[in-house]
Amino acid sequence: MRRSLADLDALLLPTVGDVAPTRETTGDPSLQAPFTLVGFPSLSLPSGLAEPERLPLAIQLVAPAWQEAGLLAVGRWCEAQLPPIAAPPSLA
Repeated sequence: MRRSLADLDALLLPTVGDVAPTRETTGDPSLQAPFTLVGFPSLSLPSGLAEPERLPLAIQLVAPAWQEAGLLAVGRWCEAQLPPIAAPPSLA
């Protein structure tokens, strides 16, 4: 896996396979756990709202080990490219 990231700044991947999970769970970790296990830094950015529920969607960025500064730079760039996102409905 380390060699596959050698020439990349970061990978852009889904954070979860569907919209945000309910409040009772943090969701299925299968898309984040592999990177945690091998020590690759990752971050998740809100990327939109799913219709019709208007639940949040997110993208995940993953960088090679020890490349946190580069990952944050890629994250800043992605945030600048994504459109503004309205607040999701209240879950109260």
